[in-house]
Amino acid sequence: QPPSSVASQTVIRRLAALPVPPRSVIIERLPPLPPRPRDIIIERWIPYGAQGKRRT
Repeated sequence: QPPSSVASQTVIRRLAALPVPPRSVIIERLPPLPPRPRDIIIERWIPYGAQGKRRT
């Protein structure tokens, strides 16, 4: 019975080590968030041009 408990401990240790690297990847994805607001500005320009063409 003692050996079986040791095997379960090794599995828990391996799972805890995996979650550590993913955290560093999430930090790198946070900076790219600011550039997204710029896309909204491009969408606003399209409506302005469409209204001008309709008036002519």
